[in-house]
Amino acid sequence: MNTPSKLILIAVFSILAPFTTFGASADVMVVVNGNTEVNRESFNFIRKVFSFDGVKYSINATMDPSTVKAGQYKTVVVLNTGVASGVDPVLQKFISGYADKKSLYLVNLFKGKKDLTITTFQAASNNLGVDGISAASAWGRGFGGDPQQMHREWVRELVLFLGRN
Repeated sequence: MNTPSKLILIAVFSILAPFTTFGASADVMVVVNGNTEVNRESFNFIRKVFSFDGVKYSINATMDPSTVKAGQYKTVVVLNTGVASGVDPVLQKFISGYADKKSLYLVNLFKGKKDLTITTFQAASNNLGVDGISAASAWGRGFGGDPQQMHREWVRELVLFLGRN
């Protein structure tokens, strides 16, 4: 093989390699409804905690729930933000139509609920039939004095859910 051919192959590989790595199958898919600051920050916080705590799950996110199919991921995290209570209608429709409810984990980060503490719930206790956790999307210093402690706590609960099998 001549030198120009080798250079072309190296260039093609250099361009394609990052995309194949990015497109590699993740263990955990986070489904969000919209590119909001809360969604971005929450997803980035999950990744940071996973990295810092040595959690060995690969994680990715999507704003298009229709691309997520049952059996495709070990766990699908539905990140419900932007509401004061309940579940965003787009996410509720996704959850209702998802065939493998046992692999779903609903994270409710309710806005305007600074005094809300962490509340976990089981599939049997709600009409959506999924496990999950509710917390405040923002809060004062009331939760142990550390404004990130509540976020770390719900991510820990998510990790416990991931390790269930």
